[in-house]
Amino acid sequence: MPVIARRLKLLASEDTVLALASFRTGQRVRINHSAKPYYLHGATGTVAGGLGQMIAVQLDHPIGRFLTGDLRCPPQALDQLT
Repeated sequence: MPVIARRLKLLASEDTVLALASFRTGQRVRINHSAKPYYLHGATGTVAGGLGQMIAVQLDHPIGRFLTGDLRCPPQALDQLT
């Protein structure tokens, strides 16, 4: 792997760790516009916990293929609600 690619991967992992640290179980969140599938944009939910580099979210209203409302997504796809 080229040096530049390794550096970019390292920076991305640092961003993920910092983003993971900013969320707590029970916190209210909104799915932002970086998430896919697009129909999730703007959906709200509650952080249910962390799963490695992903965050488990319980959606307020099940949508699309997420019939149970359980969703795992990267922390960069979430915005904190106050």
